[in-house]
Amino acid sequence: MWTQTEPHLPKENKTKAASGSDLPSHWDDMQPEERSRLVTLATDSDEYKKVVKLLGTSVPPTNVVQVDRIQNPFMWCALQNKIKELTALYKNADSVNVRQLFHGTSDNVVASICNENFDWRLHGTAVGQAYGRGTYFGVDAATSYHYCRPGSNGNKHMFVARVAIGSAVVGNSGMARPPINPNTSMPYESTTNNISNPSMIIKYCKQEYYPEYLLTLK
Repeated sequence: MWTQTEPHLPKENKTKAASGSDLPSHWDDMQPEERSRLVTLATDSDEYKKVVKLLGTSVPPTNVVQVDRIQNPFMWCALQNKIKELTALYKNADSVNVRQLFHGTSDNVVASICNENFDWRLHGTAVGQAYGRGTYFGVDAATSYHYCRPGSNGNKHMFVARVAIGSAVVGNSGMARPPINPNTSMPYESTTNNISNPSMIIKYCKQEYYPEYLLTLK
């Protein structure tokens, strides 16, 4: 299975507790009744610079209008629980293969994704279903930027998502879920267009990904 030498972003330092689970220490404090919050990052902050750097050369930094951190404790904790489950399954944290991937989308579904996570059944897909009927994430920003649709003000939106890739297999249009992995007797976690050099990762379980940042682009 394809792996990168290291994650795009460093591992989170989780020390802040909420609802009985640890949240990233750099998150702003939230009220117990808050489901989610968008926090606009200062352009001179290290966090902003790290996120913009993920775009590489495919999207010039001058195209970035705004970067928002998405704080949704319920969805974040669901991902962390799934990572723990997969770590136990594979007996190796590295095999869970958590990466920062990209997802370009339309303005009208941004709020729903921040509050409810990506769901191709609700938000549709601009890439078809060639490699499975799931949510598509681009390995490179250029791939996902192609699928951004401008809103009424001309701005586009792209998410940086934290994704537990796990084990993957080449997908096809008939897959509503990945096939069984003979090594675990459980379904593969992901499908892809190419095992050794993927441009897309397709996910089927909402607990295995999290919309970490929202980029507004021009």
